[in-house]
Amino acid sequence: MKAALQYIVVFGGSLLIVVALAAAAFLAKPDIFNPVVHPGQGQQAKIDSAARPPGARFDRPTLADLMGIDSLVLVRHEVQQLRDSLRTLELALEGEKQKAGRAATPQPVVAGEHPDTPGVAVPQDPARATERKSMAKVLESMQAENAARILKDLSDSEVKEILLVVKKRQAAKILAALEPDRAARIMR
Repeated sequence: MKAALQYIVVFGGSLLIVVALAAAAFLAKPDIFNPVVHPGQGQQAKIDSAARPPGARFDRPTLADLMGIDSLVLVRHEVQQLRDSLRTLELALEGEKQKAGRAATPQPVVAGEHPDTPGVAVPQDPARATERKSMAKVLESMQAENAARILKDLSDSEVKEILLVVKKRQAAKILAALEPDRAARIMR
C-alpha cells in the first residue's frame, strides 16, 4: 500500500506540474491553443504559398486575408509607404548636408556680450564655446601656477578666449602667474 501511495503522489504531482505549465503557456500565448480558421470556412486555413512572404507563419491568415484585400493592393500600399519614408530620409539628409556645409565655412567674429567684458569680440561657434567653458571650469579648479603652465603652450588668442570665460578673480591669478610680457600681450 505504501508503494502504491508513493506512485499516486508522484502521478498527482506530475499532473499538477503539467497543468501549471499548460496554464502558464495559455496565459503567455493563448492563440497557440486555437486553430486558425478563415471566416466562412469550417476547416483549418489552407496555405496559399504564393501570397505569403518567406518565413511567414502558415497557421495564421495574412493581413490581406483578414481585411479581404487583394495582396497586390496591400503590396502597393507598402511600397508607397516605403517611398514616402525614403523621401523623408532624403530630405533629412539634404538638410544635414546643408548644415555641414554651413559649419565648414568659418564663422564670423562679432562683438559679444560677455558678462565680464562687454564689447569684446567672441566667436559664435557653439562647439568652441562649449569647449572653452569646459576648459575654464577645469582651470578655475586648479591653482593659478599650474593653470599658467598649461596655458603657456597655447596661443595668446586662445588663452584670451579661455580667460574671458574664467571667473575674474581666477583669471587675474592666472595672468599674474604668466610671464609679464605675455600677460601684457594677452591683456591688449
